[in-house]
Amino acid sequence: MNWNTLIPAPLHIEQKKYQHEGTFPLSSQVTIFSEHAHIAENFARLMANDFKLMLKINLDRSATELESEYTAASLPFILLQNNRDLQTEEYSIRISPGGIKIQAGDRLGFIHAYHTIKQYLLALPLSQDKAEAQVFRLQCAVITDRPAVQWRGAMLDVSRHLFPVAFILHFIDLLALHHLNIFHWHLTDDQGWRIGVPGYPKLLEVAAWRDDMTTESGRYGGYYTEQDIKKVIEHASHRGVTVVPEIDLPGHVSAAIAAYPELSCRKEAIEVPVRHGIYEDVLCAGTPAVYTFIEALVRKVCRLFPSDYLHLGGDECPTARWKECPACGEVMQQHGLHKPQDLQGLLMNYAVQIAEEYDKKIIAWDEVLAVNPDFRPITAVWRDVRYIKDAVATNLQVVVSPSQTGTYLDNKHLDDPNEPGRLGVSTVKDVYTLDIFKDLSDREREFILGGQGNLWTEEIKYGRQVEYMAFPRLSALAENLWLPEAKKDWSRFTEVMKVHLLRLERLGAQPYRGALEQIG
Repeated sequence: MNWNTLIPAPLHIEQKKYQHEGTFPLSSQVTIFSEHAHIAENFARLMANDFKLMLKINLDRSATELESEYTAASLPFILLQNNRDLQTEEYSIRISPGGIKIQAGDRLGFIHAYHTIKQYLLALPLSQDKAEAQVFRLQCAVITDRPAVQWRGAMLDVSRHLFPVAFILHFIDLLALHHLNIFHWHLTDDQGWRIGVPGYPKLLEVAAWRDDMTTESGRYGGYYTEQDIKKVIEHASHRGVTVVPEIDLPGHVSAAIAAYPELSCRKEAIEVPVRHGIYEDVLCAGTPAVYTFIEALVRKVCRLFPSDYLHLGGDECPTARWKECPACGEVMQQHGLHKPQDLQGLLMNYAVQIAEEYDKKIIAWDEVLAVNPDFRPITAVWRDVRYIKDAVATNLQVVVSPSQTGTYLDNKHLDDPNEPGRLGVSTVKDVYTLDIFKDLSDREREFILGGQGNLWTEEIKYGRQVEYMAFPRLSALAENLWLPEAKKDWSRFTEVMKVHLLRLERLGAQPYRGALEQIG
């Protein structure tokens, strides 16, 4: 076994040969040295959780002194050493027969180093000898690595179909394995509301449920408790993944309006929708209670999620109700607005004012470019890559996730009637070859934070389906976003995918195993 099957491929790997056997024995006899307890403890925690290896930790003396002592005594060790010359997320691993030296510029670099080692271990043959089962031999090598872009994400829609906390944790593990660092959690939409807000109990009693006849009771739904969400955030943090919540407004709020009709323009009772699509009922810009609701919602989310980012949606917001609403007309006149579409900007501006009290960086789908926002959002471009140019023209940062060119993971893997999926085709090769910097000048490239894959779940009910739709397309996206263009190698990727699929299955996942590109 060697290090050449990693996904994403590291920037540089040098396989080492020593006069000794040329491998390092990783077992519970290994001691970790570090100057920082939290880094050592997290590394040991992950190793215990993933491989049942209970590594010792020694923080009593200087790492340099301990390294010399353990080397002289031929005792195996792992040294975790800060190197301020390394960039954010950058790391190096040097493996010799006597020990493993890992250097990183920050805690994220150490976590990436761990997951690089984890990938190697997952590709080793399972030992049939119980006496050897807890000893893993790592080939000696030097690895240096860092990501090409900052934002490497995956979005999971839990509104259309709800997935249990255990699966969310498992999904985050799979992201972290690939050095994907953003879990975008789409928590609210027309078909279901998944988070509680103080003063609005019906969001969990009514908005979280729909009568779609998919269960024996005919009632489908649920929500995440505050404890659930904290568990997800903590789990992700230990693995270097940032949880970015999305609360969609002022459209895609049918579930909330079903619970509180007074938030809409017509004040009419509706049910939580079952079918897909875009609904006319949106938050009423002329209703004072709407602003109270927005404030309570945004404050709750900002307090609960420590992420620097808050996604406020802002996509697919119809204006039909605003056009016919006298109260909305009055608001337009008061604020000197010229078209109903501007009311979306007004409502989002109010939400952002609250979020900025918590120093949040705001993200919104690319429709926000047309609603005259007072804030400067990170623009998540999904409709068409041409909106990338529109965003960077006004110096807005961009996350690239275009629906037509590979990043929509609810699309079919192949143009085949037997493949699940909807609205289009995104092959693994489409994802791998996506150029997030296409036709951009050097100046424009500076505004691209990175990219992400989006998995909408209108027709995806179970975790196994999520795994099938997401992987190995997210594996391809991970390498796409991690490596500079000159280092990408589709032939190598397809070859090592044979090993990588075994890794995913060893972690209990069920990835797609069909053709990686459309033939014919």
